[in-house]
Amino acid sequence: MNTKILSLTVLQNRLTECHLETVLATLDRLHDATTTDTLAAVSNLSAEDVVGWLEDIIYTAQETLKEMGVEAPLTSDTTLEVPHPAQLSLYGSR
Repeated sequence: MNTKILSLTVLQNRLTECHLETVLATLDRLHDATTTDTLAAVSNLSAEDVVGWLEDIIYTAQETLKEMGVEAPLTSDTTLEVPHPAQLSLYGSR
């Protein structure tokens, strides 16, 4: 019985594609709301608070990319050269 609980805890703590899809879907919903000027309808946060959160998200994503060995600026016209997942363990041993 303890093994099942431990296994469930390990699975719940692992980041999966589903987690990242949820983050992207949330950002996409936020983008749609700002495009249609309906931010207040989907969030109780002020525009200033949303900006602060987005800046934190961008900073954290950029730092994560740096730690993974991806040293590219994030702009709309930049294609990131992301290592294949099998190669990511190589970057962790830097």
